[in-house]
Amino acid sequence: QERAADILARHGVPADGRCLGICVRPWPTAAQFSSTVAALADGLSEDLAAHVVLVPFHPQTDVPLCQQIAAQMRRPAAVLPGPLSPRDALGVIAQLDLLVGMRLHSLIFAAVAGVPLLGISYDPKVDAFLDSLGLQPAASAEALDTAALRAAAQEAIAPPEGERQRVRERLERAKQAAQRSISTALRLLD
Repeated sequence: QERAADILARHGVPADGRCLGICVRPWPTAAQFSSTVAALADGLSEDLAAHVVLVPFHPQTDVPLCQQIAAQMRRPAAVLPGPLSPRDALGVIAQLDLLVGMRLHSLIFAAVAGVPLLGISYDPKVDAFLDSLGLQPAASAEALDTAALRAAAQEAIAPPEGERQRVRERLERAKQAAQRSISTALRLLD
């Protein structure tokens, strides 16, 4: 965790306060997509009083997209360099208060770390993973609904009092499912 905190600090992320991670991938409507994600990031940063961290998973494609999103934002955002090792990516995601992710592995890492997550659907594998956690996609990459995502983020980060236990149970199930996915992947690599 110290290493992850150091990575965040080196990129201007304050140690105190909320931290929101966004992990997206390029999309065919690149210009419109990046401006929509930038507006979403600004809105979430304001709504949640959170610092935004753009987390690339594929350096050649994700870093330029993250830089474009950050340049279009009104509020400051950190763009992490790529590539992060899986351990560092997991450590960074574990430091977040919320992850909004398109990349499957970002969602898996958030689940393993017990970090509230909102998944953006672009592929059946993302939908299947979210379904395995008892979650629905918070949005579709085809039509990002920033208002719906902002409302979902508010609920994910500060659920109504009666739902806190349900959220904890869902995150525990998510963590277990994600750990099974990682174990399976590691076995396949052996």
